[in-house]
Amino acid sequence: MASSERTRLQSNQAGRHAAGAAGTSQQERMLLAAAGGSANQAARRRGVGGTCVNVGCIPKKLMHQAALLGQALRDSKKFGWEYDEQGNFSLQVKELFNSLGVEYNVLELDKVDDGVSIQEVLSGITNHRSLPSVFVNKFHLGGSHRTFQKLMHQAALLGQALRDSKKFGWEYDEQAPPWCRDQYFVTASGFRATNRKGVETYCTAAKFVIATGERPRYLGIQGDKEYCITSDDLFSLTHCPGKTLVVGGSCVALECAGFLAGLGLEVTVMTRSILLRGFDQEMAEKVGSYMEQHGVKFIRKFVPVMVQQLEAGSPGKLKVVAKSTEGSETIDGVYNTVLLAIGRDSCTKKLGLEKIGVTINEKTGKIPVNDAEQTNLSHVYAIGDVVEGKPALTPVAIRDRVIGFHVLGPNAGEITQGFAAAIRCGLTKQLLDATTGIHPTCGEVFTTLEITKASGADITPKSC
Repeated sequence: MASSERTRLQSNQAGRHAAGAAGTSQQERMLLAAAGGSANQAARRRGVGGTCVNVGCIPKKLMHQAALLGQALRDSKKFGWEYDEQGNFSLQVKELFNSLGVEYNVLELDKVDDGVSIQEVLSGITNHRSLPSVFVNKFHLGGSHRTFQKLMHQAALLGQALRDSKKFGWEYDEQAPPWCRDQYFVTASGFRATNRKGVETYCTAAKFVIATGERPRYLGIQGDKEYCITSDDLFSLTHCPGKTLVVGGSCVALECAGFLAGLGLEVTVMTRSILLRGFDQEMAEKVGSYMEQHGVKFIRKFVPVMVQQLEAGSPGKLKVVAKSTEGSETIDGVYNTVLLAIGRDSCTKKLGLEKIGVTINEKTGKIPVNDAEQTNLSHVYAIGDVVEGKPALTPVAIRDRVIGFHVLGPNAGEITQGFAAAIRCGLTKQLLDATTGIHPTCGEVFTTLEITKASGADITPKSC
């Protein structure tokens, strides 16, 4: 029989993704101010921060930066730079071990570009396929001592925070893990959560915030859940993924394919139709063309119908059989890793929301809310990726008003962020024309736009 606890809270937050984490401070303060309470409990399945921090924007940005640095190193040779291809990392690790008096052996590898061959050598010696790698007493510490220093420092801070919390009246089970195996409503004001040790906690609250986010979708074919990984799994791999098939044409699929290829892996993208559905297709095709020029292969208008394991390992070997979306043709290929990025589903269908009458879109699992982020039950709120039905903030089309902005190129995100603020402030074409361009920059082109797409004229710059 599972043990249980009863807790009375003023506000209970289900989920701990980015929106949920924000809810603990901003959203929750608003809720608790009315209720007169001061406590919040988060029932979560994953680390604090959810998708963005753990398996989304942040790790993807780090992986892209790693790929860009590799490209920059290769480009630097054309400008006369010389460097040790083994990298400063090795020197830093040697200095660290020397300062600690640790005995170590150095594996010197020939200067080759074939990452797969290097991984095979490492695998035979250490049973790990990552480079560079650090082992202490045969324990794998990974490829960056700075990363582990930061992780250990953060772990120490979290431990101290838990100890300090007792001084403020917080109570917690020091043995039980904080994440939940099951969480669901049992009454309109009661919520039950069960952790992986089977300990149940029953909470009542005046208000609830649903912030459970979304999880990647599987194909529903033979072998997908057994042998494929998703974009959520990619950043927790303990080995190099090797030759990778990315299934999907979404921004997540292309982002993952891009940085894996940038890190030197053989990457193929398989799509059932177009790239970046919902995006400007001219821009989407330019992205695809650029990726192909940089070594990413594309298999278009095919979908996997079976994934079969040929060889176990880290990574192993997988056979993928795919069928044409336009006929009966089938193809197959062998890969080390198959990564699925075909969409995400809202994590709301096992919360028991139907028991208390919260309206949910049966197909998508998303929850309609009003402008105050309330569901059809005034004491239940929803925020983040699970929300549906908010009206789009469509700008009013004024003559000459800038109502959209597209840029494809280096630092596109940085450029767009600045222009986004200007558009919100009522940017017009006249204001852009009157702005002095900062030369030479990528963004200055928007101060000299003269050719319309409808004209069909050549947009190639005639001078700098």
